[in-house]
Amino acid sequence: MELVAGDGSDDGAGRPGPATEASLGSNPHVAVAPNGDLYVISGAPLVMLVRGGSIEDIYTGAADEFAFGGVAV
Repeated sequence: MELVAGDGSDDGAGRPGPATEASLGSNPHVAVAPNGDLYVISGAPLVMLVRGGSIEDIYTGAADEFAFGGVAV
């Protein structure tokens, strides 16, 4: 097992930047694309992309939107 993303915190810090030094938010869900990219969806309306050891936010929804029910990965 290898850590590829997340530092165990829930403070929203570290994005963009090294994936292992970034917060993944609360209750993250993960999907792996065929090319190996990792998509992380947090409890907030936020989708993050992990690629090549880096992480970035690729979608931030409205305050009343929830990731599951508003975002398809």
